[in-house]
Amino acid sequence: MTQHLGSAATVAGAPSEVEWTPARVFLLITTIVHLPLALVGFLTDRTFPIGAQAAEAAGSAHIFGFLETNGWHTLGALIVGLVALRGTLNRRAARPAALTLGVTHVALFLSLVIWEPSTFWIASNNADQFVHAFTAIAGTASGLATRSSFVS
Repeated sequence: MTQHLGSAATVAGAPSEVEWTPARVFLLITTIVHLPLALVGFLTDRTFPIGAQAAEAAGSAHIFGFLETNGWHTLGALIVGLVALRGTLNRRAARPAALTLGVTHVALFLSLVIWEPSTFWIASNNADQFVHAFTAIAGTASGLATRSSFVS
């Protein structure tokens, strides 16, 4: 069933471009957090050590005094922020983007719990793990709470 609203046609029950689903709200918050973190991270520490030993030897800077970072970690924040921005601006991409960010952060969080963070190229501490855990839980939950929007 199609409803005509002015000159635009919408499918009854389909979410509109302006509907704020749980996934889009999560992605907006993620964009607002991660893009500035990436910018500040690149201003704070632009080192890209190759290998766990080089990362440990290079040390790391701290954003706002408590979030540990290096170039790799900042690059990750930039990618997360851009994926979140795309999902925020495109409702069809919101659910898959939220689920992707959620599931990948589950894997990241668990990896950093199981193995010492110094075995990776990224710099991470407990404050970072809080952000990773929040992104894992909120991304997965908001993606599952948002119905699929594969409607033309």
